[in-house]
Amino acid sequence: MDFKPLDINQYPRPDLQVTEDNVYWKNLTFPCAFKEFGGVDFIDFSAELAAVTCSAKVQLYNTAESKLQSTFSRFKRTAYGGVFRHKAATHRCNFTPSGVNIVSFSDDKTAAFWDIPTETKLRSFEGHKDYIRAGAVTSQDFFISGSYDHTVKLWDARTGGTVSTVDHGAPVESVIMFPSGGVFISAGGTSLKVWDPIAGRLLSEIVQHHKTVTSLCFASNGGRLMSASLDRHIKIYNTTTYEVVHTLNYPSPILAVAVANDDQAVGVGMTDGLFSLRHMKKDKSAEEIKKKNTYETDFKPINIDIIVPGKKKKISKKYDTYLRKFDHRKALDAVLKNKIQDESPEITVEVLRELMRRNCIKGAMAGREGESLLPLFKFVTRYIGDVRFQGFLIDIAWILLELYGSKIRHPEIKKMIDYLNDAVNSEVELIKQHIKQEAILKMIKNSNRDENVEEPKLIIG
Repeated sequence: MDFKPLDINQYPRPDLQVTEDNVYWKNLTFPCAFKEFGGVDFIDFSAELAAVTCSAKVQLYNTAESKLQSTFSRFKRTAYGGVFRHKAATHRCNFTPSGVNIVSFSDDKTAAFWDIPTETKLRSFEGHKDYIRAGAVTSQDFFISGSYDHTVKLWDARTGGTVSTVDHGAPVESVIMFPSGGVFISAGGTSLKVWDPIAGRLLSEIVQHHKTVTSLCFASNGGRLMSASLDRHIKIYNTTTYEVVHTLNYPSPILAVAVANDDQAVGVGMTDGLFSLRHMKKDKSAEEIKKKNTYETDFKPINIDIIVPGKKKKISKKYDTYLRKFDHRKALDAVLKNKIQDESPEITVEVLRELMRRNCIKGAMAGREGESLLPLFKFVTRYIGDVRFQGFLIDIAWILLELYGSKIRHPEIKKMIDYLNDAVNSEVELIKQHIKQEAILKMIKNSNRDENVEEPKLIIG
């Protein structure tokens, strides 16, 4: 009797609609990761180079060859991308369009306008009440600065005064100006806000992250906007509608994101010192695709030929093969591969269900460490908030904690459990918000119902 393959339940997917953006951004290659000695705070692309600011040095990477090219390490303290010295650390600086001036933004609560040839400060701009950690140059005479005092200021470099000030409502981590100069975006807390710089008017607010947004950049020649967050996600927005068109996921909280010209590469810096570099796959020509999917032959059947179809050999899935052999650990490993986790999580869930039905789930999950344990924690953390699998994965999470909770002193295991804890807390907060919204809706509904009830009338006969 043949072994019956595992029957995979088909769940309705929340993201069944495949858009052009989904197809486009999935062309990014698998990331090349480089381990640094401190959090990667800032990234900037130029031609085929990426400058990465981390710890007390600046690393220069060759993006074409995906390797470190040179290192600048003559810093006595942590480097944040500053070129000239303020009274405190300089976290950001930008060139003006002329290329002969630099605007720097500092923790001493000031911005400064510098002349590069003479290396002198031409003007200092005072007005913020806290650290300035974000800035962008809009033209030769105007620039914006974002501060931890929750404000963003538009400055006139000729007069040294402010043109307008807006309140973001949270410490400002990043600001970015559209190339046209008519609109700028500030990021801080969990939100992005779109502003009219002259009128100081809020045009739109975007909340797609559940932790602090740390970095903004444009992609697709200004047609797309990227936001990076400590929640380990990068959201990609349509700059016309500000709707999310794609999401990129990373293993650690993100401090910086940057995109090379024509989206040829995406650089991401993380708090644990990882710098991730992903290239965009080149479009294959129609001829290459044709060669891949077909083969040439000179044989052409004629009417008198009888074509006998070949017998197709049944090919078992790897996890089915291991399940048939009762090799439960390898069956689980087979469905924890990145490709299956990303594209078919329902297969992983169904194999876990089968292992639970066989009463061997703990045996398959136990005795893991490092590379064999990380994919399991990663899968549960990633999908525990998915309504399709939530109830079942809560049970799996309890088993994980039962098996590995006693080893929480181990740094790697502690980190995995912390990530799982963050994911559960985020889901709890989301449920709380839904309950509040439901209560408000019920209150409004009951209020409307009461208004529609006519007061009893006294009728005297």
